[in-house]
Amino acid sequence: MSDKPIAVMDSGVGGLACLLAIRKTMPSENIIYFGDTAHMPYGTKTVEELESCAGKIVDYLKERGVKMIVLACGTMSSTIIPFLYEKYPEILIQGVVDPLVAAVSRACEEGDKVGVIATPRSIESGSYKASFERLRKKLDVYYKGCPDLSVYIEKGITDGPEMEALLKSYLDKLVYEDHIKVLALGCTHYPLASECMKRLYPDLVLVGPEAALAGNAYSLLSVHEMDNDSDDDGWLEILASKKTEGFESMARMLGLEDYPVKEVVL
Repeated sequence: MSDKPIAVMDSGVGGLACLLAIRKTMPSENIIYFGDTAHMPYGTKTVEELESCAGKIVDYLKERGVKMIVLACGTMSSTIIPFLYEKYPEILIQGVVDPLVAAVSRACEEGDKVGVIATPRSIESGSYKASFERLRKKLDVYYKGCPDLSVYIEKGITDGPEMEALLKSYLDKLVYEDHIKVLALGCTHYPLASECMKRLYPDLVLVGPEAALAGNAYSLLSVHEMDNDSDDDGWLEILASKKTEGFESMARMLGLEDYPVKEVVL
């Protein structure tokens, strides 16, 4: 058992929804959230750039004594987990790809048509495709890179005419031509625009990564006997590499107004 903190990492606000799920699943855990707002978006960066950004953050979090890092970022999870495993073998690391794919599988019947939307780098990595191919359940999967969606959400645009037009440009073909039944939200920013998606495509089943990611992180801690067995609620610290109005307003909107965002320049 350990009261050392766990860290939740994302390029910006997207991981905040995962943070809420993690706090609900593991209320006694102490948590440091780090949003790399100074360097987002991650979805169009090279692997080398992602390794550089993530390495600086993990070096900082290692100094803070974290026992686990939850990559609440589809792009990092898709591209640089092997790099992080090799460089930081002493820290537990949980990514988002396999938990999301497992959640999609549970929501589907054999042969269902599934759409996966994520950042271009995530789609190009092939990680989601490889994870679906490991399933025993065979699904018909379509992939779509969405270069601007996380950028809009990071600015606080989660609904309204601009978001509707952007979503339609990405999703109309998947829904009306490919006839998908289930949509996997492969970037943790995307659930923050889910209300707009539901209104535009009311028959579409949306599957986000939040609950599955939290459940897997809890299981990983438990297996290694590193969970916090305290009866008290854990503390939370929210950090960003650059304080932005979009980040702070999204934190308030998600009920995190009691946790002021602190800027940490790396």
